[in-house]
Amino acid sequence: MPCNCNCNDNNGCFPPRMAVKLTRIFDGAQNTRRLDVDLPLSSFTPQPVSPPLNFISAFSSGPAVVTSVIVGNEVKCRRRIVVNYTFPVTVTYTDSAGRLGSATSTISETEDLLLTIPDCNYSVDVCAEFISRIGIIDDSVATVKGCLRTIVRILTECDAIINTCELNYPQARLTDVNCTEVFD
Repeated sequence: MPCNCNCNDNNGCFPPRMAVKLTRIFDGAQNTRRLDVDLPLSSFTPQPVSPPLNFISAFSSGPAVVTSVIVGNEVKCRRRIVVNYTFPVTVTYTDSAGRLGSATSTISETEDLLLTIPDCNYSVDVCAEFISRIGIIDDSVATVKGCLRTIVRILTECDAIINTCELNYPQARLTDVNCTEVFD
């Protein structure tokens, strides 16, 4: 069906419009690196824990939270930005009885990048994924070697104007004789 949007700004007729608020990724960077870290463990499940604990894996288990952002001097149309963030980690293990268990910890890291910063209001978002299959658990600290992938994004909000139009559908005629009394 043709759209009834023959209006344009030149003929004095303005088509219906709708404003939509969008989040735009203004700039960003991705980094993958090896990370050796000591994780103080808490919230052991199930209880009680029977030492010694045999490490199985460690992995990120929730969103990263940006704790601070420092924007530095401009370097070739970009700015140095230092982002500190933390994210939760789950560590899985088996205990001396062979029971599978888990504990939680957090990782705090820093990204030091050159990014384009807009003149308008912006926010900084970090997505962090961590995985480790190499580690040991001594007392309640897991010492692990893993891979950390981070994506740092500079986000801005913007409005988009979308032209909308009315669709005029022709009136359909009912041809089935058995249903005319229902729809009349």
